[in-house]
Amino acid sequence: MHLKEAEYVLAIERHRTIYRAAEELGITQPSLSRFLQGLEQELGVKLFERSGKRLVLTYAGKQYIQLARQMIQLNQRLEDTMLDIAQQGGGNISVGVTPARGRYVLPNVLPALREKYPGCHIQVMESGTPQLEQALREGIVDLVVFTVSGPYSQEFRHEYVSTEEVVLCMEKDSPYIKRGVWRRGYRFPWIDLKELEHELFILVSSAMRTGQVAAQMLADAGIHPEMMSVTNVETAISMAAQGMGVCFCTDMCSRFFETRFAPVYLSTGKHPVNWDFVVATRREGAPTKIAEEFIRITKEVFGNS
Repeated sequence: MHLKEAEYVLAIERHRTIYRAAEELGITQPSLSRFLQGLEQELGVKLFERSGKRLVLTYAGKQYIQLARQMIQLNQRLEDTMLDIAQQGGGNISVGVTPARGRYVLPNVLPALREKYPGCHIQVMESGTPQLEQALREGIVDLVVFTVSGPYSQEFRHEYVSTEEVVLCMEKDSPYIKRGVWRRGYRFPWIDLKELEHELFILVSSAMRTGQVAAQMLADAGIHPEMMSVTNVETAISMAAQGMGVCFCTDMCSRFFETRFAPVYLSTGKHPVNWDFVVATRREGAPTKIAEEFIRITKEVFGNS
């Protein structure tokens, strides 16, 4: 198996069509079709079968893909190691992060990483969690920064950073502040969500974990307030801080999100709603030195105090 062959087959597996794979690879569709036919003849097995308009992996194809990913990952580690040696403190790192988390993680981690590795080349991929997991699986990124609720997947190695609580955010002069009471297990004074049923709730997209959890918490409270949808947590917090309504975010926002008007945070829910902030890497092989340093800095900056 040659590296280019592996990249071609992985592209076909990603797109499930010759046309889209050829488009990504920058070659013609007939050329990629001839390549696949020739490779299957050489191997003596079919790697793909046609299902409607899409290509699906055969058993042999699944084995090929697994080994192809390992080959590309090993090649990337070889290049990173050699570059690290050549540049004496340089190297490559590709980081995957969700957009909301990237707004405060990257500015607080990458400058310190660059100081330790001044010659390093840093690539960033911002996307949703499923896309980041796939990129990590395929070796496109070296590590992924996201959150996990529930048991950790055994597919990846997870480095725990901190535990975050989903909380309410509102303007500092809100009358609800005085109604908050301290409860065991919560990080801020607690308030019953039902007391806010006549408020405007500024919610992020349900494609984001915060949006999904917020919708579930409102449903659990049995309330159906007026709602406004925005694209990111920063916008929701900024609007809530100026008295437009209330929003959900994590307690990490109280430490790292800055707005023109300082908001106030309250805990809520029948029980604390927590999730873990983690950095995930592949299980195959050990992380590079620069990846280990990224993880160390992240834990140092964002670990629970």
